[in-house]
Amino acid sequence: MPGFRIGPFSLQAPTRSELEDIEAASQRLEYNFPHVGSTALIESGAPAIPGYNSARHRVKMGQGRKVFNRGVKMLEAWDHFRLGWAFTNAPPPVVGGIVLVAARSLGLWSCNPLRISRASRSPRRLEFASTTLQGHQICGEEAFSVSWYPQTGGDVWFEIRSVSRPATPLAWLAQPVLRHYQAKFVRESLARMAQHGAETAAPG
Repeated sequence: MPGFRIGPFSLQAPTRSELEDIEAASQRLEYNFPHVGSTALIESGAPAIPGYNSARHRVKMGQGRKVFNRGVKMLEAWDHFRLGWAFTNAPPPVVGGIVLVAARSLGLWSCNPLRISRASRSPRRLEFASTTLQGHQICGEEAFSVSWYPQTGGDVWFEIRSVSRPATPLAWLAQPVLRHYQAKFVRESLARMAQHGAETAAPG
């Protein structure tokens, strides 16, 4: 990223060209998280991994196929990450795709790499998970899903599941700040998806 830098941080957001370069370099990186696939176990109520913070959050988007279809399109486009202070390179949700999360915290931008490690699609559900790679400030995995339950009233839910802990000395020192921004992302992402769901369901 151009301009003034402090370690992995910059005063400016990464450009499209820079994201392309980082994405190409990230293809060769290994996971820095030894429990790939663990977000799938959260839904089944599996015990938390010692030393990691596990979380599950969800919000009702509305009801019906129309809301579900809108939710799927939003998830495919990574719209839940379009928050102004955070965005991604928005790769297709297929296994092996490189995800770059650019985020601004305390006035500084960082860009961290992940790889889509799991993806599934059915007529009533879209889900994918991305796992952190070497060089990421966090060690863990995050999964996103949109699900439709026509058998129980047609509710449509957007869900975020995560397992994480700091991965670098700097991230450990800044853990309170890290947790603050993780909570901020969850809160704003859920609100964004719920708002779009409500707009889709509204008549007129």
